[in-house]
Amino acid sequence: DGILAALDERARELEMFLLLEAFDERDLDRIEALLEASGRRDRLVGVNARDLRDLSVDPGRLARLAGRARATGVPAVAESGLSGPEDAARVAALGYRFALVGSALMREADPAALVRAMLAAGRAAAETR
Repeated sequence: DGILAALDERARELEMFLLLEAFDERDLDRIEALLEASGRRDRLVGVNARDLRDLSVDPGRLARLAGRARATGVPAVAESGLSGPEDAARVAALGYRFALVGSALMREADPAALVRAMLAAGRAAAETR
């Protein structure tokens, strides 16, 4: 936690923007404590569905941690495991404001079309939320 606080402070000194990444409840506890201690809310909190040890994706993680991520008081980012418009709509309905998409775009023949479709689906879902 001390290292995290020091890195947060250094990023502030360098005028860097931070995406604080969480994989579980414990990570979100640490992020909440950091935000509380710093008094700053100019951050994003990301929930990563990918296990970095074996690279598997747990799409249920985004749903399980959505409420906690939103409770931090900063915009939440759904990270990994999104492949199409239906996924963008699902995470937007859960309250995620942003999505980190990589693999789906690399596999797509027309990535620009996929981005447009995902944006439209996510925005539509967010409007009905």
